[in-house]
Amino acid sequence: MVISLSVDYYPKSSRKQTVRNIDIHMAADTVILAATVAFVSFAPLPSSMTCVAYLVALLGYSSAYRSVFILVFLVTCGLSYIFLPFKVILSDTDTLVIFLILASYLAISIQYGRDKNVQLAEQLNSANKENADLAH
Repeated sequence: MVISLSVDYYPKSSRKQTVRNIDIHMAADTVILAATVAFVSFAPLPSSMTCVAYLVALLGYSSAYRSVFILVFLVTCGLSYIFLPFKVILSDTDTLVIFLILASYLAISIQYGRDKNVQLAEQLNSANKENADLAH
């Protein structure tokens, strides 16, 4: 029995297209989140929570892509703040709702990462056991 630690979920021919789609979605998320931060006039709590959630989402990217996405985020924040025709002042209830949504997102992201680590550790243990059995 052969155990492969790398799992391909997509056919080889469409893998590049899938990666491009993920990058396009992340770029769209970057622009939307940056515009949202500017739209709420950089209110401290919602803006900082949005930035933290965004940085957690960026953890899956290489450092070169992260730098580009962060640069796009900052530029979009500035341009949105300048060119948006109006700004929103958030009430305490609005801030609480945003906080709860983003805290839930962070909790789900952390749990997903933990589950992925456990799955990879189990695969590694299984492969090591298989190697040990084959060595004997």
